[in-house]
Amino acid sequence: MIELPPRSVTARRAVLVASRNALLFQALADRLPLADRCVDLTITSPPYGLSISYADGGDVDPAAWPAFMQAWLREVRRVTKPSGRLALNVPLDTFRGGYRPVYKLALDAAEAAGWTLEHAIVWAEGNTTTGNRALGSVNSAARPRPVDASEIIAIFSNGPWGPSSDNPDDISGREWQTYGRGPWTFPGARRSKGGHPAPFPDELPRRLMKLLSRRGDVILDPFVGSGTTVAVAVAEGRVGIGSDRSRAYLDMAAVRVAGVTVRPAAGRPCAICHGTIERRRSDAGTCSAACRQKAYRQRKGEAA
Repeated sequence: MIELPPRSVTARRAVLVASRNALLFQALADRLPLADRCVDLTITSPPYGLSISYADGGDVDPAAWPAFMQAWLREVRRVTKPSGRLALNVPLDTFRGGYRPVYKLALDAAEAAGWTLEHAIVWAEGNTTTGNRALGSVNSAARPRPVDASEIIAIFSNGPWGPSSDNPDDISGREWQTYGRGPWTFPGARRSKGGHPAPFPDELPRRLMKLLSRRGDVILDPFVGSGTTVAVAVAEGRVGIGSDRSRAYLDMAAVRVAGVTVRPAAGRPCAICHGTIERRRSDAGTCSAACRQKAYRQRKGEAA
């Protein structure tokens, strides 16, 4: 049975939904009612200061964005286990309210909060707010402003790069090869009328959970919005924790999480890399051609 670690929640009055594998509560991201060192992986995309009309406020003045980022990043690090991870999704830059190198500012804030940058993945999601048109001096080299529809997923660690739990891996050989190479190319989520203005597609947190966490690990999204990260965490056999300042978004998230079914665990682990063997190869002892070759060399060495 997957359960939230005991004494993880320090303020029960904030809780909206609580079950064995999901927790939703109303809180600001820099004041989480969670105990120290209880989270394995955080997957989130904060407000970027783009004057988006979130419910109950929530967007940030561009001038205050670096300080805002540093405050919640420090708080998330407090609740993260040693060697726990953070996957932070931000755009490369923005021209709203003047040019801002969003990715660089996010890296600076994370470093100041004590996180260690380990990797970055380019996500070619194809959505822009400019209609995929170049900006600046039209048909002139005077002052061009190139537009890139890609976003960045920066991956950080809280201490040494390694696992934060002894739970079993559940990533297959095919997933390992696909998710471990960039760029990731899949579309962003469509905005629905009356829904969250900046939703995640399910594929984004699913890939990150499989690549960066293990079955049974605790996943946090401090800007959970309509609940995608928590819903995917529950479906993938993790414990999902989500917070948001907006009660309206938390109500949406609660409905979504309530309808999730946990996916059954995949096949047994590979004898070489301990990754998950896909069901279609469930009779095999290894997950890939590379592992089969390594197993063959080991057997040949033992026979000699």
